[in-house]
Amino acid sequence: MKKITQNLIQSIWRSGLLAFVFLCSLSINSQTVGQEYLVNPGVNSAAIAGGESFVNTTLTDASVTSIGWGHQASVAFIDSGGDDGDCHSEDRQFRLFKKNPALISQDITIPAGDFNWSFYTKWGAVVDYDAGDAEKPTFTIETDDDDDDDWTVVKTVITTEPTAVHTWVQQTGTYSNDIERIVRIKFSKDGGTNAAPTNLQELMFVDDVSLKYAGTYT
Repeated sequence: MKKITQNLIQSIWRSGLLAFVFLCSLSINSQTVGQEYLVNPGVNSAAIAGGESFVNTTLTDASVTSIGWGHQASVAFIDSGGDDGDCHSEDRQFRLFKKNPALISQDITIPAGDFNWSFYTKWGAVVDYDAGDAEKPTFTIETDDDDDDDWTVVKTVITTEPTAVHTWVQQTGTYSNDIERIVRIKFSKDGGTNAAPTNLQELMFVDDVSLKYAGTYT
């Protein structure tokens, strides 16, 4: 009887331990529908550590680390006002310069699943996407599964062509991700140079970017 009791106690203890480990695993690996995966999706200074100000400041390696957005070129992190117009939501927006290739990106780790993406763009002038060399601004999702810094574009979206100045337009969609991986969220345009301008040599603005978990991978 004593042996049976000991075996029963051990069995209960092991079952409890397995249940605890299982629950911990669920907690660690579970995702919530609507969970935001971008850092500082609102592009706002409230997310800056230490309260540093980057008003009308060109992004630097130090500042982009603080605001969650990484590799960049020819981009400023600015507030509302003046010729730049208002942010979509206060108190910051990205301004992609008129000239040269301009880009802003963020690298994040996401689990397998379907994700809803969205963002807002506007322009400081009306541009024609089909004029001249017909350059087009893009929102892309990229992967680098072999970690060789050679990113592969897995989704490309042409941002909305403007029909009015300083008018915010939202775009939305879904990205299906089959495994846990690092993805790069990137906005880019190329305005060319003074000597060789493109059809996109005007200011473009980006605000309120989002990548939210929508459900299991389909």
